[in-house]
Amino acid sequence: TYRAAAVMYAAMYLSAKADNLLDAINWAYQKGDRRRAEELETRLVQILTDADRLLESHPVLRLERWLDKARAAATNPEEEERFVTEARRLISVWGGPSLHDYSPRVWAGFIRDFYIPRWQKYCEVKKAAVPFDFAAHDEAWGNGSGISEAEPYADSEVIAKADELITRYSDITPAIVDAPANAIGQWSPFEFLKKNHRIHCTIDREWVPDVKA
Repeated sequence: TYRAAAVMYAAMYLSAKADNLLDAINWAYQKGDRRRAEELETRLVQILTDADRLLESHPVLRLERWLDKARAAATNPEEEERFVTEARRLISVWGGPSLHDYSPRVWAGFIRDFYIPRWQKYCEVKKAAVPFDFAAHDEAWGNGSGISEAEPYADSEVIAKADELITRYSDITPAIVDAPANAIGQWSPFEFLKKNHRIHCTIDREWVPDVKA
């Protein structure tokens, strides 16, 4: 339906804006501008929360529906528990270390229970410059159970709300990312938990003599 399509595309739009905010947050910390980073973090959590609630009004894009289908396929309690766990792991940690985040979803319930806490922790350890095992964090969610509650919008207000959210976050563009002109990326020490870590990036060959890291 038109309403479902409006919700889906508005949520995708908000997700793209969240990516802009994350990039801006990383560069703010890189430059030592903690105040700006924290302001951007507040907007990040809000935009993800708004996207999550909007998706609660979608007939399909909800974690609750996904897990209900897993339960319905079971023939006994033990099977139900296993199917629900496998359904959670499929969208979070499926693929193992080499394919982490291989099958993510932009779904209500998944955003608020998985992505928002994960990004809040990311910003927290970025600020403190301490190590954190995100793989273990994601494993814990994948092996967990339950979904927190959120109130969907009434059918009569969904389209207006989607339009309102698009307008509210229209000021977020790649221009908010305050990165050096020739920057190709950035990272933090806490992101390297292994003894050896490989980074791949593509740069213009004339940059090579001036590369600094």
